[in-house]
Amino acid sequence: MSTHSAVRRTGDRRVAIDVWFYGLQLTLQERPDEVAPVGRQGVRHFGVTIDRAALDALVARLDDHAVVWISPVSIDTTGALRGKTSAKLADPSGNVIELKSYDDARAALGVPTQGGARESSR
Repeated sequence: MSTHSAVRRTGDRRVAIDVWFYGLQLTLQERPDEVAPVGRQGVRHFGVTIDRAALDALVARLDDHAVVWISPVSIDTTGALRGKTSAKLADPSGNVIELKSYDDARAALGVPTQGGARESSR
């Protein structure tokens, strides 16, 4: 599966973007009057974890469209999330979206193994 997006107009003439992440649909609606300005949102954001190759390709594609990055691509080399590569941007309404990848997502996120135990990088 891959990622792709499509722009469509909703019945009330507003613009919505359907983004598909590996078969999962996320609909982003352009409603800037309903969202706090980026500077007042604090850490509130929507995060998407994808593999590193997909992250690099998506960032390059967004760069081709002059996206304004809230946080440019960076790699955490210390701490509990060592190996996390991430960047943040805002959708047309100002909602913050974090695109991220982990060297070892299972360990970084504490994902349970098949036996039920949690892996952890901490």
